[in-house]
Amino acid sequence: MEFMVLDKNYDGIAMIDTFTSAIWTVRYDEAGDFEIYTPVRLDYIQAMQIGNYLWNRDSDRLMVIETVEIETDAEEGPQLIVTGRSLESILDRRIVTSSQNFSGNLQSVLFAIIQNEVISSGTTRRIPGFSLKTSSDSRITSISISELSIRGENVYDVVCSLCQANKVGWRILPKGAGGFEFELYVGVDRSYAQSVNPYVTFSPSFENLLNSNYIKSFKSYKNSIYAIGTYQKEVILQNKYKDDNGEWVVEEQTTYEEAEVVTWQYSETATPSGLARREMFVDNGGVNDGEQGGEYATWNAVNKEKAIAELGEHQTTTAFEGELEATRQYIYGEDFNIGDVVQVENEFGITGTVYISEIVFSQDANGITIAPTFTSTEDETIG
Repeated sequence: MEFMVLDKNYDGIAMIDTFTSAIWTVRYDEAGDFEIYTPVRLDYIQAMQIGNYLWNRDSDRLMVIETVEIETDAEEGPQLIVTGRSLESILDRRIVTSSQNFSGNLQSVLFAIIQNEVISSGTTRRIPGFSLKTSSDSRITSISISELSIRGENVYDVVCSLCQANKVGWRILPKGAGGFEFELYVGVDRSYAQSVNPYVTFSPSFENLLNSNYIKSFKSYKNSIYAIGTYQKEVILQNKYKDDNGEWVVEEQTTYEEAEVVTWQYSETATPSGLARREMFVDNGGVNDGEQGGEYATWNAVNKEKAIAELGEHQTTTAFEGELEATRQYIYGEDFNIGDVVQVENEFGITGTVYISEIVFSQDANGITIAPTFTSTEDETIG
Protein backbone atom coordinates (compact mmCIF):
# COMPACT_ATOMS: atom_id res chain seq x y z
CA MET A 1 0.00 0.00 0.00
CA GLU A 2 1.10 3.57 -0.72
CA PHE A 3 -0.11 6.50 1.38
CA MET A 4 -0.16 10.27 1.03
CA VAL A 5 -1.32 12.90 3.51
CA LEU A 6 -3.64 15.54 2.04
CA ASP A 7 -4.64 18.90 3.46
CA LYS A 8 -8.24 20.10 3.77
CA ASN A 9 -8.28 21.08 0.07
CA TYR A 10 -7.02 17.61 -0.91
CA ASP A 11 -3.60 18.90 -1.86
CA GLY A 12 -0.72 16.52 -1.16
CA ILE A 13 1.48 17.32 1.84
CA ALA A 14 3.70 14.28 2.35
CA MET A 15 4.20 10.74 1.09
CA ILE A 16 4.21 8.10 3.82
CA ASP A 17 6.71 5.71 2.26
CA THR A 18 8.03 4.14 5.46
CA PHE A 19 5.73 2.38 7.90
CA THR A 20 5.88 -0.62 10.21
CA SER A 21 2.30 -1.76 9.67
CA ALA A 22 -0.97 -0.49 8.26
CA ILE A 23 -4.60 -1.60 8.39
CA TRP A 24 -7.12 -0.08 5.98
CA THR A 25 -10.78 -1.13 6.26
CA VAL A 26 -13.50 -0.28 3.75
CA ARG A 27 -17.18 -1.00 4.49
CA TYR A 28 -20.22 -1.15 2.25
CA ASP A 29 -22.85 0.47 4.47
CA GLU A 30 -20.93 2.36 7.16
CA ALA A 31 -17.68 4.24 7.65
CA GLY A 32 -14.35 2.48 7.27
CA ASP A 33 -11.25 3.12 9.35
CA PHE A 34 -7.47 2.89 9.35
CA GLU A 35 -4.47 2.47 11.62
CA ILE A 36 -0.88 3.07 10.60
CA TYR A 37 2.39 2.71 12.56
CA THR A 38 5.35 4.73 11.30
CA PRO A 39 8.75 5.76 12.61
CA VAL A 40 8.66 9.04 14.54
CA ARG A 41 9.81 11.54 11.92
CA LEU A 42 9.39 15.30 12.07
CA ASP A 43 7.92 15.50 8.54
CA TYR A 44 5.36 12.80 9.39
CA ILE A 45 4.37 14.54 12.62
CA GLN A 46 3.97 17.87 10.83
CA ALA A 47 1.91 16.34 8.02
CA MET A 48 -0.35 13.95 9.91
CA GLN A 49 -2.31 16.55 11.83
CA ILE A 50 -5.82 15.88 13.11
CA GLY A 51 -8.33 16.91 10.44
CA ASN A 52 -6.03 16.21 7.50
CA TYR A 53 -6.71 13.25 5.21
CA LEU A 54 -4.92 10.02 4.38
CA TRP A 55 -5.06 8.74 0.82
CA ASN A 56 -4.38 5.15 -0.22
CA ARG A 57 -3.52 4.47 -3.85
CA ASP A 58 -5.41 1.16 -3.74
CA SER A 59 -8.71 2.57 -2.45
CA ASP A 60 -11.38 5.05 -3.55
CA ARG A 61 -12.08 6.02 0.08
CA LEU A 62 -10.40 8.90 1.87
CA MET A 63 -9.72 8.72 5.61
CA VAL A 64 -9.93 11.53 8.15
CA ILE A 65 -7.04 11.65 10.62
CA GLU A 66 -8.66 11.64 14.08
CA THR A 67 -6.02 10.45 16.54
CA VAL A 68 -2.23 10.90 16.64
CA GLU A 69 -0.17 9.09 19.27
CA ILE A 70 3.56 8.66 19.94
CA GLU A 71 4.44 5.42 21.69
CA THR A 72 7.85 4.47 23.01
CA ASP A 73 8.75 0.80 22.77
CA ALA A 74 11.99 -0.61 24.18
CA GLU A 75 12.34 -3.12 21.32
CA GLU A 76 10.75 -1.36 18.35
CA GLY A 77 11.74 2.16 19.30
CA PRO A 78 9.39 5.16 19.21
CA GLN A 79 6.36 4.72 16.96
CA LEU A 80 3.93 7.24 15.52
CA ILE A 81 0.43 5.73 15.61
CA VAL A 82 -2.24 7.45 13.53
CA THR A 83 -5.89 6.35 13.31
CA GLY A 84 -9.12 7.66 11.86
CA ARG A 85 -12.27 6.95 9.88
CA SER A 86 -13.37 7.42 6.29
CA LEU A 87 -15.23 10.50 4.99
CA GLU A 88 -18.59 8.88 5.74
CA SER A 89 -17.90 9.65 9.42
CA ILE A 90 -18.44 13.39 8.92
CA LEU A 91 -22.22 12.75 9.07
CA ASP A 92 -21.58 11.67 12.67
CA ARG A 93 -21.12 15.40 13.40
CA ARG A 94 -24.77 16.29 12.78
CA ILE A 95 -28.06 15.36 14.43
CA VAL A 96 -31.70 15.75 13.39
CA THR A 97 -32.56 18.90 15.35
CA SER A 98 -36.35 18.96 14.97
CA SER A 99 -39.22 16.49 14.66
CA GLN A 100 -39.45 15.47 10.99
CA ASN A 101 -41.55 13.00 9.03
CA PHE A 102 -40.44 11.42 5.78
CA SER A 103 -41.86 9.06 3.19
CA GLY A 104 -40.96 8.15 -0.37
CA ASN A 105 -38.15 6.15 -1.95
CA LEU A 106 -35.01 5.52 0.07
CA GLN A 107 -32.87 7.94 -1.90
CA SER A 108 -35.29 10.87 -1.62
CA VAL A 109 -35.72 10.31 2.14
CA LEU A 110 -31.97 10.24 2.81
CA PHE A 111 -31.39 13.22 0.52
CA ALA A 112 -34.06 15.20 2.40
CA ILE A 113 -32.48 14.45 5.78
CA ILE A 114 -29.01 15.43 4.60
CA GLN A 115 -30.36 18.50 2.81
CA ASN A 116 -32.07 19.67 6.01
CA GLU A 117 -29.24 18.99 8.45
CA VAL A 118 -26.04 19.32 6.40
CA ILE A 119 -26.57 21.38 3.25
CA SER A 120 -29.38 23.88 3.87
CA SER A 121 -29.06 24.28 7.63
CA GLY A 122 -27.88 27.52 9.25
CA THR A 123 -24.45 28.99 8.66
CA THR A 124 -22.86 27.31 11.68
CA ARG A 125 -24.28 23.85 10.85
CA ARG A 126 -23.77 23.83 7.09
CA ILE A 127 -20.88 21.71 5.79
CA PRO A 128 -19.39 23.70 2.90
CA GLY A 129 -19.01 21.92 -0.42
CA PHE A 130 -21.33 19.04 0.47
CA SER A 131 -23.41 17.74 -2.45
CA LEU A 132 -25.68 14.83 -3.38
CA LYS A 133 -25.21 12.54 -6.38
CA THR A 134 -28.46 11.07 -7.67
CA SER A 135 -28.58 7.41 -8.65
CA SER A 136 -30.87 6.15 -11.41
CA ASP A 137 -30.30 2.50 -10.46
CA SER A 138 -33.75 0.88 -10.14
CA ARG A 139 -32.42 -1.34 -7.35
CA ILE A 140 -32.18 1.87 -5.31
CA THR A 141 -35.04 3.99 -6.64
CA SER A 142 -37.54 1.15 -6.18
CA ILE A 143 -36.97 0.92 -2.41
CA SER A 144 -39.85 2.59 -0.57
CA ILE A 145 -39.94 4.07 2.94
CA SER A 146 -43.59 4.38 3.93
CA GLU A 147 -43.15 6.50 7.06
CA LEU A 148 -40.11 7.66 9.01
CA SER A 149 -40.35 9.91 12.05
CA ILE A 150 -37.11 11.14 13.63
CA ARG A 151 -35.92 13.73 16.10
CA GLY A 152 -32.60 13.96 17.91
CA GLU A 153 -31.07 11.02 16.05
CA ASN A 154 -27.55 11.19 14.71
CA VAL A 155 -27.61 11.66 10.92
CA TYR A 156 -24.89 9.04 10.43
CA ASP A 157 -26.85 6.49 12.47
CA VAL A 158 -30.02 7.12 10.44
CA VAL A 159 -28.19 6.66 7.13
CA CYS A 160 -26.48 3.47 8.32
CA SER A 161 -29.70 2.01 9.70
CA LEU A 162 -31.77 2.59 6.56
CA CYS A 163 -29.03 1.40 4.20
CA GLN A 164 -28.25 -1.72 6.22
CA ALA A 165 -31.95 -2.63 6.43
CA ASN A 166 -32.21 -2.44 2.64
CA LYS A 167 -28.75 -3.85 1.75
CA VAL A 168 -27.76 -0.62 -0.02
CA GLY A 169 -24.26 0.81 0.10
CA TRP A 170 -23.34 4.46 0.61
CA ARG A 171 -20.19 6.49 0.44
CA ILE A 172 -18.88 10.03 0.59
CA LEU A 173 -16.14 10.75 -1.93
CA PRO A 174 -13.96 13.85 -2.26
CA LYS A 175 -15.11 16.40 -4.80
CA GLY A 176 -13.25 19.47 -5.98
CA ALA A 177 -11.10 21.39 -3.52
CA GLY A 178 -12.27 20.18 -0.12
CA GLY A 179 -15.81 19.22 -1.16
CA PHE A 180 -17.81 16.08 -0.43
CA GLU A 181 -20.26 14.06 -2.53
CA PHE A 182 -22.74 11.62 -0.99
CA GLU A 183 -24.13 8.76 -3.07
CA LEU A 184 -25.97 5.47 -2.74
CA TYR A 185 -24.87 2.45 -4.73
CA VAL A 186 -25.40 -1.27 -5.12
CA GLY A 187 -22.60 -3.65 -6.01
CA VAL A 188 -22.29 -5.60 -9.24
CA ASP A 189 -23.81 -9.07 -9.33
CA ARG A 190 -21.02 -11.53 -10.16
CA SER A 191 -22.80 -14.62 -8.81
CA TYR A 192 -24.08 -17.70 -10.60
CA ALA A 193 -27.60 -16.23 -10.47
CA GLN A 194 -26.84 -13.96 -13.45
CA SER A 195 -25.29 -14.31 -16.90
CA VAL A 196 -24.24 -10.74 -17.74
CA ASN A 197 -21.05 -10.27 -15.72
CA PRO A 198 -18.08 -12.63 -15.31
CA TYR A 199 -18.45 -14.92 -12.31
CA VAL A 200 -16.33 -14.36 -9.21
CA THR A 201 -15.98 -17.39 -6.94
CA PHE A 202 -13.84 -17.58 -3.82
CA SER A 203 -13.01 -21.12 -2.82
CA PRO A 204 -10.04 -23.16 -1.54
CA SER A 205 -10.45 -25.33 -4.62
CA PHE A 206 -9.62 -22.28 -6.75
CA GLU A 207 -6.69 -21.47 -4.43
CA ASN A 208 -7.94 -17.93 -3.91
CA LEU A 209 -9.46 -18.37 -0.41
CA LEU A 210 -6.68 -19.13 2.05
CA ASN A 211 -8.85 -19.57 5.13
CA SER A 212 -12.43 -18.92 6.09
CA ASN A 213 -14.83 -18.64 9.00
CA TYR A 214 -18.53 -19.47 8.56
CA ILE A 215 -21.25 -18.51 11.03
CA LYS A 216 -25.00 -19.03 10.95
CA SER A 217 -27.09 -18.06 13.95
CA PHE A 218 -30.77 -17.75 14.79
CA LYS A 219 -30.08 -16.77 18.41
CA SER A 220 -31.46 -13.22 18.11
CA TYR A 221 -34.00 -13.98 15.39
CA LYS A 222 -37.58 -12.73 15.91
CA ASN A 223 -40.49 -12.95 13.48
CA SER A 224 -43.42 -11.46 15.42
CA ILE A 225 -43.64 -8.18 17.32
CA TYR A 226 -46.14 -6.63 19.69
CA ALA A 227 -45.90 -2.86 19.95
CA ILE A 228 -47.86 -0.28 21.93
CA GLY A 229 -48.16 3.47 21.62
CA THR A 230 -50.17 6.15 23.35
CA TYR A 231 -51.90 8.93 21.43
CA GLN A 232 -52.44 12.06 23.51
CA LYS A 233 -55.25 14.37 22.39
CA GLU A 234 -54.75 18.11 22.57
CA VAL A 235 -57.19 19.83 24.96
CA ILE A 236 -57.53 23.61 25.29
CA LEU A 237 -58.69 24.84 28.68
CA GLN A 238 -60.18 28.32 28.98
CA ASN A 239 -60.14 30.55 32.04
CA LYS A 240 -62.49 33.56 31.80
CA TYR A 241 -62.38 36.45 34.30
CA LYS A 242 -62.69 40.25 34.63
CA ASP A 243 -59.57 42.35 34.97
CA ASP A 244 -59.18 45.42 37.17
CA ASN A 245 -60.93 47.56 34.54
CA GLY A 246 -63.96 45.31 34.44
CA GLU A 247 -63.03 43.88 31.02
CA TRP A 248 -63.50 40.21 30.31
CA VAL A 249 -60.21 38.33 29.75
CA VAL A 250 -59.98 34.83 28.34
CA GLU A 251 -56.81 32.84 28.96
CA GLU A 252 -56.16 29.59 27.15
CA GLN A 253 -53.95 26.76 28.29
CA THR A 254 -53.04 23.81 26.13
CA THR A 255 -52.74 20.41 27.74
CA TYR A 256 -52.92 16.82 26.60
CA GLU A 257 -54.90 13.87 27.79
CA GLU A 258 -54.48 10.23 26.94
CA ALA A 259 -56.90 9.49 24.16
CA GLU A 260 -56.00 6.01 23.03
CA VAL A 261 -53.53 3.22 23.64
CA VAL A 262 -52.96 1.21 20.49
CA THR A 263 -51.41 -2.24 20.22
CA TRP A 264 -49.99 -3.51 16.95
CA GLN A 265 -49.08 -7.08 16.12
CA TYR A 266 -46.98 -7.77 13.04
CA SER A 267 -45.34 -10.90 11.66
CA GLU A 268 -42.84 -11.09 8.82
CA THR A 269 -44.44 -14.29 7.50
CA ALA A 270 -48.02 -15.52 7.40
CA THR A 271 -48.90 -16.13 11.06
CA PRO A 272 -45.94 -18.15 12.35
CA SER A 273 -47.01 -20.58 15.05
CA GLY A 274 -45.73 -23.12 17.52
CA LEU A 275 -41.96 -23.31 17.98
CA ALA A 276 -41.47 -21.40 14.75
CA ARG A 277 -43.01 -18.27 16.31
CA ARG A 278 -40.45 -15.95 17.96
CA GLU A 279 -41.97 -12.91 19.65
CA MET A 280 -40.69 -9.56 20.90
CA PHE A 281 -42.16 -6.37 22.35
CA VAL A 282 -41.51 -2.65 21.94
CA ASP A 283 -43.05 0.43 23.56
CA ASN A 284 -43.13 3.30 21.08
CA GLY A 285 -44.10 5.73 23.83
CA GLY A 286 -46.59 8.56 23.58
CA VAL A 287 -47.07 11.39 21.15
CA ASN A 288 -49.17 14.55 21.16
CA ASP A 289 -51.51 15.26 18.31
CA GLY A 290 -49.53 18.43 17.66
CA GLU A 291 -46.75 16.18 16.41
CA GLN A 292 -46.63 13.75 13.48
CA GLY A 293 -48.57 16.20 11.36
CA GLY A 294 -51.31 16.44 13.99
CA GLU A 295 -53.23 13.51 12.55
CA TYR A 296 -53.96 10.22 14.25
CA ALA A 297 -53.67 8.27 10.99
CA THR A 298 -50.17 9.62 10.36
CA TRP A 299 -49.09 8.82 13.90
CA ASN A 300 -50.52 5.32 13.65
CA ALA A 301 -48.63 4.63 10.42
CA VAL A 302 -45.37 5.97 11.84
CA ASN A 303 -45.55 3.76 14.90
CA LYS A 304 -46.37 0.70 12.84
CA GLU A 305 -43.31 1.48 10.71
CA LYS A 306 -41.22 1.72 13.88
CA ALA A 307 -42.42 -1.72 14.97
CA ILE A 308 -41.55 -3.25 11.59
CA ALA A 309 -38.12 -1.59 11.65
CA GLU A 310 -37.46 -2.94 15.15
CA LEU A 311 -38.35 -6.44 13.99
CA GLY A 312 -35.95 -5.99 11.11
CA GLU A 313 -33.09 -5.58 13.59
CA HIS A 314 -33.56 -9.16 14.81
CA GLN A 315 -32.83 -11.28 11.76
CA THR A 316 -30.71 -14.35 11.24
CA THR A 317 -26.95 -14.05 11.00
CA THR A 318 -25.25 -15.75 8.09
CA ALA A 319 -21.73 -14.66 7.24
CA PHE A 320 -18.47 -15.84 5.74
CA GLU A 321 -15.15 -14.29 6.63
CA GLY A 322 -11.95 -15.18 4.89
CA GLU A 323 -8.47 -14.25 3.76
CA LEU A 324 -7.88 -13.95 0.04
CA GLU A 325 -4.78 -14.80 -1.92
CA ALA A 326 -3.71 -11.27 -2.86
CA THR A 327 -2.36 -11.86 -6.37
CA ARG A 328 -4.11 -14.93 -7.74
CA GLN A 329 -6.98 -14.89 -10.27
CA TYR A 330 -9.02 -11.87 -9.06
CA ILE A 331 -7.75 -8.32 -8.49
CA TYR A 332 -9.60 -6.00 -6.11
CA GLY A 333 -10.85 -2.88 -7.88
CA GLU A 334 -10.82 -4.64 -11.26
CA ASP A 335 -12.51 -8.02 -10.93
CA PHE A 336 -14.50 -7.32 -7.76
CA ASN A 337 -15.24 -4.47 -5.38
CA ILE A 338 -16.90 -3.69 -2.08
CA GLY A 339 -20.63 -4.45 -2.28
CA ASP A 340 -20.34 -6.89 -5.17
CA VAL A 341 -22.35 -10.12 -5.06
CA VAL A 342 -20.11 -13.17 -5.43
CA GLN A 343 -20.03 -16.92 -4.83
CA VAL A 344 -18.12 -18.31 -1.87
CA GLU A 345 -17.44 -21.90 -0.84
CA ASN A 346 -15.38 -23.28 2.01
CA GLU A 347 -13.47 -26.55 2.21
CA PHE A 348 -16.49 -28.32 3.73
CA GLY A 349 -18.70 -27.65 0.74
CA ILE A 350 -20.76 -24.91 2.41
CA THR A 351 -21.57 -22.45 -0.34
CA GLY A 352 -23.62 -19.31 -0.72
CA THR A 353 -24.40 -16.21 -2.70
CA VAL A 354 -23.06 -13.31 -0.66
CA TYR A 355 -22.12 -9.67 -0.98
CA ILE A 356 -18.82 -8.19 0.17
CA SER A 357 -19.75 -6.02 3.15
CA GLU A 358 -16.23 -5.26 4.37
CA ILE A 359 -12.64 -5.58 3.19
CA VAL A 360 -9.63 -5.25 5.49
CA PHE A 361 -6.27 -4.58 3.85
CA SER A 362 -3.28 -5.04 6.11
CA GLN A 363 0.45 -4.81 5.52
CA ASP A 364 3.43 -5.49 7.75
CA ALA A 365 6.81 -7.20 7.55
CA ASN A 366 5.08 -10.44 6.55
CA GLY A 367 3.45 -8.90 3.47
CA ILE A 368 -0.04 -7.84 2.40
CA THR A 369 -3.28 -9.61 3.30
CA ILE A 370 -6.81 -8.99 2.05
CA ALA A 371 -9.57 -10.18 4.39
CA PRO A 372 -13.16 -9.69 3.23
CA THR A 373 -16.37 -10.23 5.16
CA PHE A 374 -19.13 -11.84 3.12
CA THR A 375 -22.77 -11.29 4.14
CA SER A 376 -25.68 -13.38 2.94
CA THR A 377 -27.86 -11.78 0.27
CA GLU A 378 -30.98 -13.55 1.52
CA ASP A 379 -33.14 -13.03 4.61
CA GLU A 380 -33.71 -16.49 6.03
CA THR A 381 -36.59 -17.73 8.15
CA ILE A 382 -37.05 -20.92 10.09
CA GLY A 383 -40.11 -23.02 10.59
